[in-house]
Formats: sequence, structure tokens, C-alpha cells
Amino acid sequence: PRDPSADPYTWPIPSPPTRPLTPYEILSHPLHGPYTKARFNALVKLYHPDLHHLPPSPSHPSNSSHNPHPHPSISPSERLERYRLIIAAHTLLSSPTRRQAYDTHGHGWDHAPNLPTSSAGAPKRQWPKGMNPLYNATWEDWERWYEATSPSPSRPAPQTPFVPNGTFVVVLLLCAFLGGLGQASRAGIFSASLLEQREQVHADAARNLRRSRLSAVGASRSESIERFI
Repeated sequence: PRDPSADPYTWPIPSPPTRPLTPYEILSHPLHGPYTKARFNALVKLYHPDLHHLPPSPSHPSNSSHNPHPHPSISPSERLERYRLIIAAHTLLSSPTRRQAYDTHGHGWDHAPNLPTSSAGAPKRQWPKGMNPLYNATWEDWERWYEATSPSPSRPAPQTPFVPNGTFVVVLLLCAFLGGLGQASRAGIFSASLLEQREQVHADAARNLRRSRLSAVGASRSESIERFI
């Protein structure tokens, strides 16, 4: 017999109704075993926003051109919410790493229904420019839309590093001061070296001058003695 849970027209009902559906329940996938996309492919064909205006299916005559979805009681917002859950469940179960994290610690799944309790009289939501989900055509579009509208706490949006102007000016002045201090220190060392060299030259010149004078005085005395003799 055919498993009724494999029918894409059957949407699972949690127990109690307030409990969020698990990805395994949404895709009617067993808790163990390799992931298969059969149920996912069937659900995408049924709930994809671009496929709501296809001609009626021969196997499901209730799918008329005036009401393309097989469940007339489902509103467009609920149909869109189901499609969002289908994409999220496939993203988690198709990744071995994410699936293991969910099975072990329950991480990666916080998709509670975002629908109002009653659609009657509910105000129409105004989406920002470029964020209307009705224009999402691919899975990548839906993943980007979901990440932009419901960022995960475990993956915060990247932020550009920012340094206040005052801090930047203080750091710049400190660098300039340290550079000037280094230059002044090197200049002082160089000046002291020049003074030492000049003093050494003067001392050498003075010693040579004294030797010359002593030699001249000695020679004069010798000549005077010779003339006297």
C-alpha cells in the first residue's frame, strides 16, 4: 500500500497544534537513513510561487484554473509560508553537517509558523523595495530573502569595522609624537658624537703644538751653547 505521508497534497499536522513542525515531518523523511529529494521535489512543484497558475492536473481535478491550488481553503500567505518551511527543511536535511547538528543538539531549526491566527481582516504587509517574496523565483532567492528577513542568531550579519574619528585622530597624533621623539633622539646622539670628535681634534692639535714649541726651545739652547764654546 502507498504511504499516505508521501502524498504531497497531505500537509502534516503537529500534535499539539502549537508545536512547530520538524524538518522530518515537513518532508515525511525518516529520522535515520540517507536523505532523498523525492518528497521535496513533489512539494516544490506544488507550492512554488511561480507554479500557482498552471493548468489543472488530471490526477487532481480539484486544481482548477480559477483556484490552481488543490486546497481552496489555503490562503496565499499560508501557501507561501509552507514553501518557506519546505526550503528550510531541505536546506537542513540535505547537509550532513547541519543535519547532525540538529539531530545531536537541536541547532539550526527555529522555524515556527509566521502566519496570523486569522487571515480575515488582516492588514496587508508592505514589503520594502526588493524584498517582496512574490518575486523570488529560485531557491537561492528564497535563501537570500529568508536570511535578510530572519537572520539566525548563530550567524550574525557581518559588520564593517568602524573607528570613531576622535580615536583615529588620537592614534594619528600619538604615532606622529613617537616618530618625532625617535628622530630627536637620533639627532641628539649624532650631535654628541660630533662634539666628541671636534674636542678630540682640538686636543690632538694642542698636543702637537706643545711638542713643536718644546722642540724649538731645546734647539735654541743647543745652538747657544755651541756658539759660546
